[in-house]
Amino acid sequence: MFIEEAVTANVVREGEPLNVSFEFSHALIQKTIYDAIPSIQRQLIHGNIAEYFVSNLEAGRNSSSPRPPSEIAHHYINSADPSKRDEIAHYSILAGDEAHAAYAFLDAARHFTVAVGSTDQTKSTAALGELYLKQGLSHRWAGQGHEAIDSFIDAFDVFEHIGATAKAIEVSRQPIGRGLGVAPHQVGLCERGLALVEEGSLDQARILNEMGAALGSNQRQEEALDALEKSAAIATALEEPVLAAHALLNAAFTHIWALDIRKGAEASTTALRRLEDTEEELLVNLGHRAAGMAFLILGEPEESQYHSGELIKYSLLARQKGRPRVGFDEYMACVLALREGRWTDAMAIGDRRSAIGDRRSKFLRS
Repeated sequence: MFIEEAVTANVVREGEPLNVSFEFSHALIQKTIYDAIPSIQRQLIHGNIAEYFVSNLEAGRNSSSPRPPSEIAHHYINSADPSKRDEIAHYSILAGDEAHAAYAFLDAARHFTVAVGSTDQTKSTAALGELYLKQGLSHRWAGQGHEAIDSFIDAFDVFEHIGATAKAIEVSRQPIGRGLGVAPHQVGLCERGLALVEEGSLDQARILNEMGAALGSNQRQEEALDALEKSAAIATALEEPVLAAHALLNAAFTHIWALDIRKGAEASTTALRRLEDTEEELLVNLGHRAAGMAFLILGEPEESQYHSGELIKYSLLARQKGRPRVGFDEYMACVLALREGRWTDAMAIGDRRSAIGDRRSKFLRS
């Protein structure tokens, strides 16, 4: 009777009829009613809803439209029941996995952070290490380099403590997005990983590559180039040409951050030639990014135009796949269009691009 009156009054409306569901007609109505319920009663309601969803899930009911893990975790969290920490962690991890698979990396990182907060961190277990790793990967793909390294360090600590050396090594060689000043404490993590690997091994080459990139991003040019040269030498000896080309690309960025632009352009174009017969889409994109940036700063518009055009093609493909973080690529194309007086193109590109860091903007304007 109450539901019928609420529908008639247009307070709630019917959702999908087959599911016998209802929804509020306006978010303010929902908030007003929610705020009017005493907090203790709200917590009990949240707890009951969470248990109802879980019991239906376990019994196989409503299998055609099961509640998403994020919704179940939300209700457990708002139940404020300390005995439900395991449930909060479990459903938050499931929610994080779903978000990550959908390229919603910020949401994934948020869910994994909730899961970490609901997990006993005083006991080092493989599961805790994997959770930190998932958190770090989501931060990394969301462009949060500092947060990613913090999570990777936590994961490394756990894996090292339980003797999972292979996993610790895997964590220590995780790549981070490049840019001036990005994650300087990655160098320390790489050094810890190097202490666990054999001299001349593929793992050593991979970690040296990441350490060189981190050193270069933080303008420690000489140390960076030494690490990258050694990485490339090991990769070449082990017949790993893609890794050798990757080290060369990181050397290109190292030169660019140190304002040795011509060497950056030469290294990036050499790496692109070596990657021509591979299917390394991300590395090719990275090469065009370095080359486009270098030629833009050098004032060579034709070369920069070519590489920027390749970046735009990749940006469009990435968007189609649900990966929108391509603003810096379009930023270079926008600057190039402005320099050439193509105002309409510049405006169109500027409208599409994502926000970029002030540091990168200032660097390109210098």
